[in-house]
Amino acid sequence: MLDPKQFWARPAGAGPADMNAQPDQAQAMFQQLAEAMGAGNLPPTAAQFEQYLRMLHSLGGAMPGGAGITAADIAAWEKTHCVKFPKLLAEVFQIQNGGMVSDADVYINVLNGIEPIDADDDIYEDEFEDPRLVFDFAHDGGEGRYLLDYNARGPKQEPAVYLEFRDCGELDKTAESVDELFREMLESSEGPEVDWSETERLTVVAREQLDLTEHYGLQARLDQVLCRDARALILFAHRRGRDEETLTRTVLPEPLSTEVGLGACSIRPLQPDRPSIWTLQLQPRKSDGIVQVQSTRTSNGRWKNRTTRSVPIYDSIWSYDRNRLKELRVKLLGKKEALRVQEDDDAQLELQQRMLALPPEAQHAAFMEMFQKGVSENERLFAEMHPGLGQPPPEIAGLMDALQGKLREAMRRAHEVTAKQPVDPEIRKLIEKTTKLRPPEVDE
Repeated sequence: MLDPKQFWARPAGAGPADMNAQPDQAQAMFQQLAEAMGAGNLPPTAAQFEQYLRMLHSLGGAMPGGAGITAADIAAWEKTHCVKFPKLLAEVFQIQNGGMVSDADVYINVLNGIEPIDADDDIYEDEFEDPRLVFDFAHDGGEGRYLLDYNARGPKQEPAVYLEFRDCGELDKTAESVDELFREMLESSEGPEVDWSETERLTVVAREQLDLTEHYGLQARLDQVLCRDARALILFAHRRGRDEETLTRTVLPEPLSTEVGLGACSIRPLQPDRPSIWTLQLQPRKSDGIVQVQSTRTSNGRWKNRTTRSVPIYDSIWSYDRNRLKELRVKLLGKKEALRVQEDDDAQLELQQRMLALPPEAQHAAFMEMFQKGVSENERLFAEMHPGLGQPPPEIAGLMDALQGKLREAMRRAHEVTAKQPVDPEIRKLIEKTTKLRPPEVDE
């Protein structure tokens, strides 16, 4: 049974709706996002976030909203929107007005920020009978947002919950009710499913230990062990923060992809302008056999265990020592293939560094040059792989013409930019080298 008093996240020593806890919650969110995305950006400081949070709150935004609200506030919201507020949210909102859910990557809007979606948006026409009965009420800290749908049971009953990713047009029902959503999300066990002692029984390929406190501005440590079992690599990771601990076990079937242009087997700095930590991206050619088990310690000392298959499509091992990662790449790929990958990797890194050093106008022109070369390479490779394909079927010919027209216009504009601001010849050579495409990798 969910305990409303334990629903909201808060740092040690802080009570529910503690305004001093809000920057900590936001910092935690951005640290999680940075780790998940591999972005390596430093999370904002508490001071930087205080002003941002107050602005969001004044606009009815999605960050923690301070002290709990009253039953009268909820009744007023229901009267305004002509729907019944979900039972679980009514209980927890009387403790704190929105915020970060404990042990979950969910950030619930303050009451005034729970509003109907845009009913005129075409994306909702096929999914919801009446978009006016659908409300934006939470997000995942990234592109995903959670919606309350009152269509199925009616405005006076509990709504279903949908998860929407606008950037890729995904919209899926994730739970029949708010209560079901959080029961499943907050389910926990007595122990972790990831067994770290496996690292002592399997063949160890590499070990890395990093203190990331200076990097993140918060207490953080990462231990990684790369092992091999049969024809698969297994990457174990142990992440520890001030109040957090996560274990992961990721099965990465061999052979590995060496498409450096897509990041595979590349060695890059975690932050381009601060090459103190390097990462080697491990991406299997086929994602079918990828299995990741993640165990996260909850605030009450239990563990949330989650298993995903075929995702993430890659994982990375981190190190302070770039040369050590190069040696590891040779061990994984063999000397000949590793040398080829190293040449591509060096060209990518040199181009990145040169691009960062350019003034804005020259940088924009270089990006336009990359765009043109990339389009040309894609067209060349497609023609090589599909000779004599012919004209598209009549039913999609109009759409293809429209898309080609937009592409031609984009190419024309890119050409205008590079004509006015010629790209440095050395940078052009690097662009040609790094945008060169090879046929898709095929297992022998």
